[in-house]
Amino acid sequence: MGLGVLSKLSIAGSPVHQDVKKLLFKLLDVDSVAAAGSSEADAAPLTAGKNMVTAANGTKCVILPVAVEGMAVEVVNTVSNQDLPVYPNTSAQINSLTATTGAFTVVAGASRTFFCDAPLHWYVGAGNLTGTATTASTAEL
Repeated sequence: MGLGVLSKLSIAGSPVHQDVKKLLFKLLDVDSVAAAGSSEADAAPLTAGKNMVTAANGTKCVILPVAVEGMAVEVVNTVSNQDLPVYPNTSAQINSLTATTGAFTVVAGASRTFFCDAPLHWYVGAGNLTGTATTASTAEL
C-alpha cells in the first residue's frame, strides 16, 4: 500500500486536503523498496511513511515523495555493507544540499527519518555513523 492509494482518493488542493493526505500517509504500513537507478531521474520511489530499502550498492538509490509540510518519511538501509543515496523530489532539497540532485547518504545498516519542515524542504539529522568500531574503558565512560 502506498501513495497510489492517495492518488486514487483524489486528495489534493486545499490545506484541509493536505492535512488529510499527511494523516493518511502516516497511517500507511511499512513498505519494502529495492533501490534502483543511479540518480534522481531513475531512483526507486518511496511510497510509505516507513521504507525498508534493499539492494543498496553505494550507487543504487531512492527518491522521497513530493514534500508536504509536516510529513515524515523513515528510510531504513537494510544492506549492512553498502551506502544508500536518498534524493529529494523535483525542485525540493534535503538540508542545504543541491535542490533536486543533492542526495543524502544513509550509511550501511542505518536508518534516518526525513521531515518536511517547509514547502519543498526536507530536514534530516546528519549524524551518520561510519561503522568504525570503537572501544572505551569503564574509566573513559
